[in-house]
Amino acid sequence: MDGVVLKKLESDGLGTGVVRFVEKVDGANLRIEVSLVGDPLGRDGDPTPFVMTGLTVALAGPGRRLGWEGINGALVRRLPLGRLSEEASRLLMSELRAERGKPTRDLERIREMARRGPRDEVLRLVGELYAEALVHDHKPAKAIADQMQLPTSTATRWIRKSRDLGYIPALRSELRERNTSP
Repeated sequence: MDGVVLKKLESDGLGTGVVRFVEKVDGANLRIEVSLVGDPLGRDGDPTPFVMTGLTVALAGPGRRLGWEGINGALVRRLPLGRLSEEASRLLMSELRAERGKPTRDLERIREMARRGPRDEVLRLVGELYAEALVHDHKPAKAIADQMQLPTSTATRWIRKSRDLGYIPALRSELRERNTSP
């Protein structure tokens, strides 16, 4: 199955994108566009940090069979959504990883903000940097410490504060603990 990444955005540090496939389903050539958004919890046990948030299905031209009833519920149920979502996630992830070496933030601005201490805007930035580190398979505390020129222990404390304020979602393991504790 060949897919094409139509657009990708990384403004939120997690990555969002649309991947287009052409599939033959029920005798018809269909153009299927899968929309994805980065899932900060996705790196905690799932194989991909993306979740499917949208799906567009259209006829891709000739190739319908006689008696084709159009795009309806029965046809949509026959779409290989799991496979399409996994392949789209893989394609988008490889596109985003290819851009690893390209600087996306002004390090001097990040370091200047870090000198202000753990204020709200700094902790919000810590949340963004944390999400970026997950997308790029970096260790978040080390990545934040390096970018902000902080000791790793300080970066770890700021990550905890940022998570407490909701700028970093709780880890799935933390959510399980909260749901099972009396």
